[in-house]
Amino acid sequence: MTLRVLSIRQPWAWAIFHAGKDIENRGWMTDYRGTIAIQAGKNPAPGAREKLHAMGIDVPDSLPTCVVLGVVDLADIVKESASRWAVDDHWHWQFTNPRPLDDPVPLLGRQSLFRAPADVEQAVMAQL
Repeated sequence: MTLRVLSIRQPWAWAIFHAGKDIENRGWMTDYRGTIAIQAGKNPAPGAREKLHAMGIDVPDSLPTCVVLGVVDLADIVKESASRWAVDDHWHWQFTNPRPLDDPVPLLGRQSLFRAPADVEQAVMAQL
């Protein structure tokens, strides 16, 4: 298995594992379906804390970055979604079965869906 990785800015990456975020909004899609690792990006998403607070979600003051937080299953990618996490005019990546890691694994992010280095994949899979 070659683990795929998707970089997501905080606090959105945190929300996948701790606030029920089941959709990732992207301007692009992929044919890949299956398990992907969620990597917390280096820089926070501007205004995201405020958006989560408006949704009634309290976000911890400090969130890890540049680490794999866990894995999810990418079940499908659709244009329309009833999820409260869906944003108009985006592809909605539907995540299921979130599995957070007890010990996040260091990894610098990249754009697009990328393959995890072998040592990172091994460290992630050992925790599942």
